[in-house]
Amino acid sequence: MNRFIQRWAPVALSFTLAACGNNDDADPKISVDNLNEGAYTVSTGNADAPTVGRDLAAADGSRLLVIGDDNGVARNLYRRTGSGDWVAVPPVGQDTRIALLRQDPLVVATPTLASVAGHYVTTSPSGGAASFSITTDGRIVADATSACRLTGTLGTGILPGTLKLELATSGCGELPTSSTGVLSVDPDLAPASFRLIADDRSKVIDLRAFAECPPVRVADVGSARLTRHFQARTHGAARETRQHPCP
Repeated sequence: MNRFIQRWAPVALSFTLAACGNNDDADPKISVDNLNEGAYTVSTGNADAPTVGRDLAAADGSRLLVIGDDNGVARNLYRRTGSGDWVAVPPVGQDTRIALLRQDPLVVATPTLASVAGHYVTTSPSGGAASFSITTDGRIVADATSACRLTGTLGTGILPGTLKLELATSGCGELPTSSTGVLSVDPDLAPASFRLIADDRSKVIDLRAFAECPPVRVADVGSARLTRHFQARTHGAARETRQHPCP
């Protein structure tokens, strides 16, 4: 993410907040300039100190605008389902209009449940590591030994480069216990495999996931296969748990 922050630092997005009316009971109105279907690199703030974000636009009008901090970690989301109302996370207290002065298309891959299946590790904002697996049917399964536990489900995504995400956390400090969002792939995330972007309508989650070899346990494989594995890896006596060689 830091690479495209530096690359797009000269680009600015006009970000205007306008106080509205005297009706304190009315929900703030949020508007964002229209975009054609696709993924885009945008920037926000002022021309002297811009930050960079992503804008994902689907054919049905659904959108996800992700605005990052100086390290490229999402701090604000603006999202819309279909042609519905925009939602800001964290919530805004006044009418908000976002005018995009420049939108540069980005080519992103199309993830599938099969393509993201594997074992991963990420770090929570408090610094704790969370290890988890994604199955080929889209289930997110926390490692039994992980103190910060991530579980949930993935499904077909509407936005470019994404899968739909339902996420639950336990023991992860300030992270919301339940949230919805997307698994997003992005060429600028390397060496991370993808990021989990979600919210509970008040707080933003942005977790970078890195591929990791899963542990091998006696109960998971046949004895003959386990013997061959450890002979090839150690040329000696097998221990009960070791790392699989990554494909």
